[in-house]
Amino acid sequence: MEFDDPKGILAWAYLPQPPDPAEERDGDMPPKPEDNPCEAWKARHRKSPCDECPFGRKAKVKTLGGSTVETYIGQLHGPFWLPCHTDPNYADKASDPEIVSQCAGAAIFRANLGLSDKLPTMLNTCQKDAELSFTSLEDFVKHHTGESRAITDRDILEHLRAEMTEVVGETLAENWLMERWIMERSNED
Repeated sequence: MEFDDPKGILAWAYLPQPPDPAEERDGDMPPKPEDNPCEAWKARHRKSPCDECPFGRKAKVKTLGGSTVETYIGQLHGPFWLPCHTDPNYADKASDPEIVSQCAGAAIFRANLGLSDKLPTMLNTCQKDAELSFTSLEDFVKHHTGESRAITDRDILEHLRAEMTEVVGETLAENWLMERWIMERSNED
């Protein structure tokens, strides 16, 4: 499936895909990690945030690189490949997902928020770690803005919709959001 993604940040459009479980294998041998390009690709990514990572607890206050906290909230909750800004090959929006590491701080924050299972499998995943990354959106917002404010599901949806719409357009964004909403509701049963 091809998407118009000028920023190159949607995970499903550019990153290695996990193998199709329906594909025939030689004999009954269990799959090896190297047989899964997605897992091999993910293995080379950082597992702890760099000192400058805005998602890490070590980040200086208000160091969001010109973006708003709302932008970060939208990107955390969506299927976005987020590059490590300290990777030597980082080139802002022109960063190549094939050579630039994914952000470990975002991966840990996503795990802390319980989002890892709701996003594409090719995104970097890390273990929960409350010492390395924030454990709530409110903590993240307070750290970077100094404001204490609650973040509602409506806020999250609004910011996620804005980020998705900017990258893939309104129709694809709404389709992805609806699919995710249906999946979340079916998991509640």
